[in-house]
Amino acid sequence: MRANMIMRNVELGLLGREIDGIDVRISHRIIQLFSEGLYSSSNKAVEELVSNSFDAGAQNVHVILSPDLTDPNATIVVIDDGEGMDVDALKEHWIIGQSTRRSGTSKSGRKPIGKFGIGKLATYVLAEQLTHICKSDGKFFAATMDYSAALDSQQIEASNMSQGGVFDDKRIIIPIRMLSEEEAVRLLHPWISGSKEGYKALRLFGAQAASSWTVVILSNLKPMGKKIQRGKLKWILRTAMPLRDDFRLFLDGDPVEPSKIDVPLIEKWVIGKDIVGDTLRRPCPEGFVVTEDESLPKDSIHRYGLSHSQLGRITGYVELYANDITRGKSAEWGRSNGFFVYVRGRMINTGDEDDGFGIPRNKLRHGTFSRFRMVVHIDSLDEALRSSRESLQQGELYNLAQDFLHAVFNLARNRLVEYERAQSPEALFAARISSTPGSLTRRPLLALAKLVVEGKVKPTYMRLPEGLSERDKQQLIKWIQAKAHSEEDMVQTTELVALDTRDGIAIYEVKNSKLLINTSHPFVAAFQGLYMKPKSGMPLEMYAMTEVLTEAHLYYMEFEEGRIRDILARRDELLRHFVRSSARRTAGMIALALSDAKDDANRLEEEMRAAFEVIGFDNVIRIGGKGKPDGTADAYLAASEDGIVQRYRVGLEAKSGGKVSAKRLGISGIARHMDDFECDHHVVIGNGFDTSTGENSASVREIKELKEHTGKTITLMHIDDLARLVRLVPAKRIDLKRLRELFQTCITPEQSKEWIDGIAKEKLERLPYKEILETIWQRAQSRPDHAIEYAAVMTALEYRNPPIKRSKQEIIEDCKAMQAMAPGIVFARETTVEIRRRPDLVLQGIQDSIDEYPEDERKTIVI
Repeated sequence: MRANMIMRNVELGLLGREIDGIDVRISHRIIQLFSEGLYSSSNKAVEELVSNSFDAGAQNVHVILSPDLTDPNATIVVIDDGEGMDVDALKEHWIIGQSTRRSGTSKSGRKPIGKFGIGKLATYVLAEQLTHICKSDGKFFAATMDYSAALDSQQIEASNMSQGGVFDDKRIIIPIRMLSEEEAVRLLHPWISGSKEGYKALRLFGAQAASSWTVVILSNLKPMGKKIQRGKLKWILRTAMPLRDDFRLFLDGDPVEPSKIDVPLIEKWVIGKDIVGDTLRRPCPEGFVVTEDESLPKDSIHRYGLSHSQLGRITGYVELYANDITRGKSAEWGRSNGFFVYVRGRMINTGDEDDGFGIPRNKLRHGTFSRFRMVVHIDSLDEALRSSRESLQQGELYNLAQDFLHAVFNLARNRLVEYERAQSPEALFAARISSTPGSLTRRPLLALAKLVVEGKVKPTYMRLPEGLSERDKQQLIKWIQAKAHSEEDMVQTTELVALDTRDGIAIYEVKNSKLLINTSHPFVAAFQGLYMKPKSGMPLEMYAMTEVLTEAHLYYMEFEEGRIRDILARRDELLRHFVRSSARRTAGMIALALSDAKDDANRLEEEMRAAFEVIGFDNVIRIGGKGKPDGTADAYLAASEDGIVQRYRVGLEAKSGGKVSAKRLGISGIARHMDDFECDHHVVIGNGFDTSTGENSASVREIKELKEHTGKTITLMHIDDLARLVRLVPAKRIDLKRLRELFQTCITPEQSKEWIDGIAKEKLERLPYKEILETIWQRAQSRPDHAIEYAAVMTALEYRNPPIKRSKQEIIEDCKAMQAMAPGIVFARETTVEIRRRPDLVLQGIQDSIDEYPEDERKTIVI
């Protein structure tokens, strides 16, 4: 077979009877121009040959590449059934710098693409030898241009040094040979024998043979010819060439069809039908008029158009997709988004760039551009087209075209904004995840899931069925492997769930493709209100999923599991700290806001949670909803010396508006809440309660019975009394253990008020705030590279003169109290403390905060 191919390559230039010659005068400068980049893309050079076939009126064109283009005998062949060339036509074809088809339309009625008459020289970058074999008027002709014999590198180099014109004295005679049908069959047999559709569509010999045809054979391939990529070439051909009912294109036997985009379409607009002059805003040029060509079918994109005095008639359409169309298998070879600009039926912007047609990218918002596709025909740009037909000359016409395209893009961008506003957060979130590369989502998640099933790891943010038999495990692994190659969304649903307050921000259930967002987590609780708004809910889901994916990637990168858990624990603590430190309001400000929110249900719930946060509770979260408390708060107390657990949880309920009736209070419902959310105590605040009529009211009796049977308590409190408590807790140094007395002993609002009155009357000795602050400041000055630990502060206080004896826990409480009165200045963390002003300024800030308190409360506070 190899010997036959070698013989055939030799025969290409020798077989047949020489009957005439083509006198070609060619400039070495033109050859140099091609070699330096006029057709720097091998795919574009092949496209030139196909465009010649289109101009010749071909209905079928078949491009055939040798299986191994690096083989010395490899070829690139283009076969078409257009107007074949006889002797005169072959001579005209080789007139350099003149296109003989641009005098009007071709015999097929098409607008010819070729303009400059130099496209045939694009083959110079691909091969040393170019052969045309044609059938015209029942006769067979062949002509071979041997570039290697006609031109050599020394001649080209010499021409660079010369000052001659376009032509020089070098003349090339290309022999024209006449072939018998048997000789033509013998030469072309390797490229016309096949079972695929392309071979059947083009019959060159026999009863059903085309009346005329042309075969172009490129042999002795150059390095650029050997670098052609089939996938890239296919993309070029299916986007750059006119794909119409009377023109079929094949590559290696397979039809080249327009690419399909497997992404939901939001909307499609036809220029001149859906897009008219009035629908476009700046920077659209003025003067567009709607035109309709009634001779064309109604489904033709060219029936409708917009006409302009300078841009001429513009036709085409715009598509806007729900998701990113820049990804997927087709993106490996070419783009699906952006502007596809056609001139006389052929796309002119086929470069590898993400084409915005020269419009600055800061004017084409990526979120829209990646989902935007515009196919537009502007034949007037033919005047501005450069000889390579890949770019346009700068000028007024080019600028007008840019402005028109930019205006259409802005129309699509505004439509996308409207579309996204109408979508649910869940739908938007699923779309974003599905459009993310699998290497960032699907692959690490499913790899981790497989490790979990195999019992090799125990992740924090992923959940899979437990207690499976070996058979069930193997089936689950097979399911995971199948899902890795499916197009199914990785996250099909999201759900807000109150998990344990110590759990992470989210859990991903692999089997259900469900993302559970933990509403008990302080970070989620702080931003849960945003989730309920369709326009802004997605960021919370995105952040939660990012945490899940971060863990999956750490396992995927083969980090040690203990290290992974440490990293995630630090991240989680950081989120919790952000929430704790984000509120810069003083205790007095929160107390005032609480009183002001008496008649605003949503705001009262928020301020109640803020109140419990500032008085020292952890994980103060929002829950809400029918049959649920408004929130919960945790008191993380250490066990007593004898090992008794002292931590507790309080349920929160805020009743705005008028007096709270027994029915509205709903003690039985609160009892269920306490069981469901494992609360030890429950606090209800309101503007007044029917229980105020006495100890024997029905609600009070129910609360007492609940305490007797379960040990759980419910405390009713007036809103203003909770506001007072907020002010007094930091000033009077009331810790969470002392606060529990309030919840354990008080039921009615009168009892709550009496307990708080007692706190207000207490007179404390001056607390060593000044000394603690000075110690923290001094240690920060002497050890600027170390965080200040409470233990170090305790030791330093003991060495003061006179010494100050405070336990570590007391110092922590002191610092937390100062933080409540001077937020943003004092930062009392779990093990360390920081101040961001001089001690005297911190004390002044605390005093300013206390000065906002009512006078009767200020009198009892000593700083």
